[in-house]
Amino acid sequence: MNGTFFEVQILDRCTFLNHDYFSYRRSLQIARESQPRGWDPCDPHIQAANDLHYFVFEAMGIEEIESLKLYTALNTPLDYYHGVDCFFEFNGEVVTIDLTLNLNKPDVKADVRIDDQIIDDDKNIRENYMKELAREIAKDFMRKAS
Repeated sequence: MNGTFFEVQILDRCTFLNHDYFSYRRSLQIARESQPRGWDPCDPHIQAANDLHYFVFEAMGIEEIESLKLYTALNTPLDYYHGVDCFFEFNGEVVTIDLTLNLNKPDVKADVRIDDQIIDDDKNIRENYMKELAREIAKDFMRKAS
């Protein structure tokens, strides 16, 4: 499995076509504005992303699922220059995620890394691993909020 296939099995690619460098803050905004057709940050159309969104919602114990947003950043400057493939947003806080097959990646810039352990030998998503990731993401939100 290559990295691109791994990423698009979980996320979708943004529509942004300019690969110039932008600041981190501007890159976050570009990703928000360039979501793929059919991508709802509160209800992503790719099942793995949708499941992760729901598990983070559960782990956080919040009341309104619409208050938690999951944005893909694939194919944006946030991906290319800042090492973020997707991010969750809740109450103005952001938790960033990097999807990688390289377990020895020396410079992970995101808050959370998702690696190939999320996929079993039959190319199915491991629910228990995803729930563990969701708890980690929820903890990051709590840490950032305090």
